[in-house]
Amino acid sequence: MKSYHFLLFSIILSPLFICAQEFVVVDVKTKESVSFANIVFLKNDTVVRGCYSNRIGKVNLSEPFDFDFIRITHVQYMDVILSNSDFPDTIFMQSIDNVLNEVVVASSNSNNFQFLGVTPSRRSAWVSPFNSFGCEFVVFIDNPYLEIKQLKSFIFFAKLKRSDKEVFFRLVFYENANGRIGQRLPYEKVFSVYSRRTKKVVINLNVDNIYLPENGFFAGLEWIGEEGGEYLKDLKKEILKNERKVLFAVLKRNSDNPAVFFRSEFYGIHDWINFYNETALTIENIEYIPVFGIEVFD
Repeated sequence: MKSYHFLLFSIILSPLFICAQEFVVVDVKTKESVSFANIVFLKNDTVVRGCYSNRIGKVNLSEPFDFDFIRITHVQYMDVILSNSDFPDTIFMQSIDNVLNEVVVASSNSNNFQFLGVTPSRRSAWVSPFNSFGCEFVVFIDNPYLEIKQLKSFIFFAKLKRSDKEVFFRLVFYENANGRIGQRLPYEKVFSVYSRRTKKVVINLNVDNIYLPENGFFAGLEWIGEEGGEYLKDLKKEILKNERKVLFAVLKRNSDNPAVFFRSEFYGIHDWINFYNETALTIENIEYIPVFGIEVFD
């Protein structure tokens, strides 16, 4: 099926100007680089641009623009806010001693497991989200067992096309706060899609200290995009450059699908948008949702 694009991502940011900058983000104690930290630039309390640090913590702003403050966030570090007048070449971040709650999961010799989330099918379509980094998609993972279950893996359906570069994603989890998205769990895993033949991405969680709570949780993806990428001022150039580079598998919404939510700090969308209440993605006037979920041991 011919790929289409996320209408929600068709946002044009007004070009502003100041000298381009280059800096690096590091851990204040270890002096090691902080990879894939979220970098947000604000002007008059409005987001004007966003990007990520690369694998060695470096940020290179290739195009000049104007901003008042920069905010750097990472799940494993305290937030950093700096003004444009106090902008160093090296930005230090203070780590947070976050540890996932200890939990005892009964061992099992069974290899049986169950997929929970948005189930793929032969009727799946493929869509391209351009380079709209900073976007998060989460799906509610209900727990049909009503008891703590060990996670086996995270499953994500995507494929790479017309590109020889890695495209990065961040796996994220949020607490279930009475049916609403709660606090983000102190866990993350960055992975990439780099093969054109890849369609089913399997992230092993068997050895990690994370579990499916009795009341379920929210699991999802943060779209990082190509390493070192940032906004392009010209939307037409962005479409031409990134069209059909990475394709997500999507399915038509129905009452059997779990709730799916979206937000993007880089685009100034701080509150979660429910896909069932907003027309975020359409193909031939039919609304679709991303396909991913988790596997748990029975």
